[in-house]
Amino acid sequence: MDSPLRWNKAVLGLRERLDCPATIHDVEDIKFQSWITKGKHNLGMMESLDPPYELPNPFVEVLESMPRLQKLEWNTFGNANKVFQRAFLEANLTLLSVRHLVPAIFTHYFAVCMQVYNTLSLDNL
Repeated sequence: MDSPLRWNKAVLGLRERLDCPATIHDVEDIKFQSWITKGKHNLGMMESLDPPYELPNPFVEVLESMPRLQKLEWNTFGNANKVFQRAFLEANLTLLSVRHLVPAIFTHYFAVCMQVYNTLSLDNL
């Protein structure tokens, strides 16, 4: 299986939202949290710490499709940060409407994606 179950669920969820733009157009607040640990989950399948290669691009598309997004809380850790950072910067992701950023440790790359923010919370650090 190329994508571990939990990462695969994220990919499928993002694709569903992209297929129905109305589900993301009016979103004002979003929180993404990944707590992937290397080990077995309840189905006995091993999980990878690395997100699958197809995950970051749908995130870029979803975030860019949220013109009313005001608050972004991003909690990714470990290897996932490198993968998301590379994808977001390569795509030149710009989050014009976000005014409140709550980043996790090592997610400083979001500051580049935002033009203006009123609040930077360090609650997750």
